[in-house]
Amino acid sequence: IYCGSFFVLYEILFLTSIGLSHTRQEALILAMINYLWPSLTLLFAYLYRQLSFQLPAFLGIAISVVGLGIVINPQLFHLSLFLDTISKNPVAYLLAFMAAILWSLYCVLTRKLAQGHNGVPLFFCFTAIALWILFFMTHQQWQMPSVKLWLVIIVMGTLIGIAYKNWNQSLQFGQIQLLLLATYFTPVLSSIFASGLLRTVPEWTFWIGTCLVSFGAIVCWKFSRSIET
Repeated sequence: IYCGSFFVLYEILFLTSIGLSHTRQEALILAMINYLWPSLTLLFAYLYRQLSFQLPAFLGIAISVVGLGIVINPQLFHLSLFLDTISKNPVAYLLAFMAAILWSLYCVLTRKLAQGHNGVPLFFCFTAIALWILFFMTHQQWQMPSVKLWLVIIVMGTLIGIAYKNWNQSLQFGQIQLLLLATYFTPVLSSIFASGLLRTVPEWTFWIGTCLVSFGAIVCWKFSRSIET
């Protein structure tokens, strides 16, 4: 119940935040906010006593936050510009940040509560139902996808389903530090694919911030140790 609730809420909040983006550039920024979750997962694993931290690990979390700040506001220390960026679409930014927290909690609690069971297929069913309810409640206009788009939906849906199922298995039976290490360059790879799909080239400061998010997560991994039996 706990893990399923976090899973469904994460999907709804993240997808809604992307849907609320005003521009393609903003969609990339919102996606980057979501990729705070590797560092947050390590932090929550520390709080749940699944990991022990050395002092530099907290520095890694700070580096990730700074990187995200650069992504949102290239002039990091110009607070008024940062607030101006957020104020243009505060709901979308809030939802993206809440989604990152929820996914981090899901990763930690799945490892603790799942007891060898994989609930991802059931979670996807509830997510689909929740999204259709949201669709009808917000009176969205129905658009019939083209044949090309249907193929994209089928291929991407299959790949995402497999990825989520494997991730859930790995959370339960793998070593969380090594597992998260494999995801630390995901923000960079995701940004490259997204910029190609959205046909937009982010500014150089975006890439600096993206790399800092990954680097901060690596620092967290380097200075953390599992304390699980």
